[in-house]
Amino acid sequence: MGLFDWFRGKNIKVERNRQGEWSYWLGGDSDFSLPNKLKLSLTNPALFTAFNMRSTMLSRGIVKVQTLEGEDLEKDKFLDLIANPNYCESTEDFIKKHSWFKALGTGITKVVPNRPNGNVRNIENVAALEHLIPSQVDYGETSKYTNFITSRSQKKAVEERTLRYKISGEEHKIPVSELAFFYDIACNMRDEGLFKSPSRIDALAPEIKNIQEAQSSKNKNLVFSAKWLATNKKKGLQGMEVNLEENERTEIETSLFNKSMNATNANVDVENLANDFRKLMLDDNISSDAMRIFSVYDIPRSVLNWWAKGQAGLGDSGSSEEIAAVRWIQNSIQLDADDFCNTWSNFFNYREQGKKIVMDFSHLPVMQVLETKRMEGIERQAKILDALIKAQMPLADALRISGLDETEA
Repeated sequence: MGLFDWFRGKNIKVERNRQGEWSYWLGGDSDFSLPNKLKLSLTNPALFTAFNMRSTMLSRGIVKVQTLEGEDLEKDKFLDLIANPNYCESTEDFIKKHSWFKALGTGITKVVPNRPNGNVRNIENVAALEHLIPSQVDYGETSKYTNFITSRSQKKAVEERTLRYKISGEEHKIPVSELAFFYDIACNMRDEGLFKSPSRIDALAPEIKNIQEAQSSKNKNLVFSAKWLATNKKKGLQGMEVNLEENERTEIETSLFNKSMNATNANVDVENLANDFRKLMLDDNISSDAMRIFSVYDIPRSVLNWWAKGQAGLGDSGSSEEIAAVRWIQNSIQLDADDFCNTWSNFFNYREQGKKIVMDFSHLPVMQVLETKRMEGIERQAKILDALIKAQMPLADALRISGLDETEA
């Protein structure tokens, strides 16, 4: 079989990054099914880091219930429920797993009723919230639909459909009405995609495969780096190479590689069996692919640096990394938080009751950068106001120019 015969039928992808480096990936043999996506998220270092950063940061938010005008409510059934969502998990565990499973494509949470046939849309009838392991869910016909869902009767018919969930060998049929769905991208992006979303992992097949292969290559080379090959260079009559005698082979194997320094008259050539690591550039290639993965998950390098330092600082230094972290929380993590909160607000019909579920991150030390910047701004405005008043400018004009109203003054 020729080289081109071997390539025939394979999905060959070629990419070039900004540094001009090429990467090649042969598709068709990689399993990106849900079980393997979960395994990849737990074993691929770059993917694990991305999932862990996002889920950990989301879990650090404080869940609140407010009026539609933004006033905090001290007591609410959802606050009790999220504080103790189920028998095994804390609030932080529950939200972290929510984020992790959602990133695999679709996160599904079963709302467990506190009595048979209880209407779980009424939160008073809810006993617990349990995540379903995505790979154990069989949608069957549930994700199919042949017409747009517009009427109450159509919606009711869909909610009466059931998903099959198999856990520890036992299968459960769960009605859609008892399930809350969360999407990594958006549902219904493919035919028969009701309650299903693609995952960003699907777009990262080349990078994930490259990292896996580079790690494997590096590990193999590390093993071979401890192995050496000694070749006899002695020539016999008429320049013919002479085979090593058994005693010579034993002497080389027991002496040459067990001493830090050796002196010999023998004509022996010794070379390492591993490749030159610098030429392979494995770490550089892994880093390049990892950064593409972080980019897909909205994690810039400055936030990685901040995270790697243990989220150091008290949030009052205003370093570029802290400012980047604040922007990341506001513009990326907050979107996930809003999706989590809005889904539950809609599920329990909270807006019809004049309230909403929100998640707040203002308590985090790094978020104090905002307060520090605000106070610095007010201080500058106050100095301008003071200078204008000393220059005998009318107070109203001074307040307008400085940006301070009479209350702030």
